[in-house]
Amino acid sequence: MRPAMKSITLKTVLFKLMTAFLCFLLIIPHIPFSAASASVPLDAPLLSAGQDTIDKWSFNNPQFRKFLFDGFYSCPEYLDVSSFKIPATEANKNNLKNLIWYNLPECFHIKAIGFSCDTIIHRIAVSYYYTAAEYHTRYEQSVRTVEDMVEDLRGAGLSQVQIALLLHDRVITRCEYDKAGIDAGNGVAPVDSRVMFGALVNGKAICTGY
Repeated sequence: MRPAMKSITLKTVLFKLMTAFLCFLLIIPHIPFSAASASVPLDAPLLSAGQDTIDKWSFNNPQFRKFLFDGFYSCPEYLDVSSFKIPATEANKNNLKNLIWYNLPECFHIKAIGFSCDTIIHRIAVSYYYTAAEYHTRYEQSVRTVEDMVEDLRGAGLSQVQIALLLHDRVITRCEYDKAGIDAGNGVAPVDSRVMFGALVNGKAICTGY
């Protein structure tokens, strides 16, 4: 039973990642890559009245998600989020990391995340796997690859679940485990194989890239 349980877990995680990236491509086809401003107005508050913890798995304000993506796209050392007045609790720090790792799959260039705070989180400090130019090239290649993968699914009348399952099958068909890369790196996989780019574009990755 353990192998079956692992398989279900992998599919669940991939479902979340691919659905998020698919929504990004199909619903927001022309994302402006301008630098984000911490004063971007929100149609709704990030935290509801009486709420002090942000949701772990989803962005409850799409503009906040866009704010993060636009900000990280240019690879700054930090992003100022003080205007959102997010309480500086360990739960919020962990949930922000989860939001970025799992709901911003297109920000696969992010290597590590830290925070600068007092009572609220003022800055998200970030380090990257790539330079801005390297990331932009890989990002554009990833978008083109996924566009090709979903082209025949647009207007097909399929549900998001059906689309996610089809994409799951297409990804695993074209991707293999990068054992050669690990061997060549003396046990350390190439960066490309550790992120989404390796699975989508190169057709080889390790677990984190898949």
